[in-house]
Amino acid sequence: MKRDLRVAFAAGALFLILGGRSFAVSFDLTDEQLSEAVEYGRQGGNNLSLGSEWTVTKPGLKGWVEVKTPFKAAAEFVRNNPSRKRFANSELREVIEPLKGNLIFTYYHYKLDDEFTQRPSPTGEYYAFLMAGEKYVYPLRYTTGTRFKEISLDFVFPAEDIEEGSQIKFVFREPSGFQRDFVFDLDKIR
Repeated sequence: MKRDLRVAFAAGALFLILGGRSFAVSFDLTDEQLSEAVEYGRQGGNNLSLGSEWTVTKPGLKGWVEVKTPFKAAAEFVRNNPSRKRFANSELREVIEPLKGNLIFTYYHYKLDDEFTQRPSPTGEYYAFLMAGEKYVYPLRYTTGTRFKEISLDFVFPAEDIEEGSQIKFVFREPSGFQRDFVFDLDKIR
């Protein structure tokens, strides 16, 4: 009897410790995950990036990569609407609909790097791909933009060849042949 109580108590404690946060990129969010995104978005303050969970940097480089997941998109929507008290799940599902079946990786680079900004347009010679296990996954499309003192390149990848909870590598290559690799562990990203 005492052993059964100890096992039940240990299982309950483990559930409380681990059950509070569900990790691993989910391409279809449950109602519970949407509620979690709302709470996370409310805590986001006015930071431009919600957290390092979605960002990979490399020492010595003037750029970084951020992945946009359905969870992050929902949390950003909440963060960008701080005066609202309630968010309907149906409304949040509309927000994440454009991401359905896709992952968006954004490569940011500081504009202060004149060498980077004077190179040819990304539509000409820059490219990126994902390594998902042994598979190469190529972007469906990409766009460029600027914000503050950064240049951004958004690459939209199909999620069909990417296993939820896997480790993937985002590879960004410049015309000069210089390559930057950024590893994302999808098991640790919501």
